[in-house]
Amino acid sequence: MEQERYYVRLEQLLRKEFQELLKFPSLKTRSYFVSTAANVFSQITERYIAHQDKRA
Repeated sequence: MEQERYYVRLEQLLRKEFQELLKFPSLKTRSYFVSTAANVFSQITERYIAHQDKRA
């Protein structure tokens, strides 16, 4: 219960700061991304995020 309130508040704060998040019904997801290659992490992460809306 405490954790759920934390995520609700976090989502509110993120949507307030980043208005573009308002178009999404929820920020919670079951997917996740893991990488250990420090020198390519940001590039891979950016590509992964950029292609999220293109997934079926």
